[in-house]
Amino acid sequence: MSVPMKMPRINQVVQVTFAGKKPSLYLVPKEKAESLEMFLNEYRKDNFMPAEEVFKDLHDKYGRAGSRLGGYRMRNGLTQEQLAKKIGCPQSWIGGWEGGTRSLGKKWARKLAEFFKTDSRVFL
Repeated sequence: MSVPMKMPRINQVVQVTFAGKKPSLYLVPKEKAESLEMFLNEYRKDNFMPAEEVFKDLHDKYGRAGSRLGGYRMRNGLTQEQLAKKIGCPQSWIGGWEGGTRSLGKKWARKLAEFFKTDSRVFL
């Protein structure tokens, strides 16, 4: 014989997708859903500003390719030295590319794009 269980009043269904995983549905009590929504609103995709707007000063100072490379590297938690070892170039080249003092050719743009799983035109 089953025992009846007291279920919280569910007024909201929340779908969350974590990187690399299937979306999950969560049944959230109404009183918790409002505070959860306020918290998540800070991270909504449509609240983001375009990178060109956020990094305009960096693009002007270091060049678009350099600031993008630095962004990809930092987003992946890599130092210049670690990235250099992974793609097979000297660390000074990474610093030069990011600093805008060394031009990034098609060959290295392709290697970086392959490593970061993006299009090589991002770095050109």
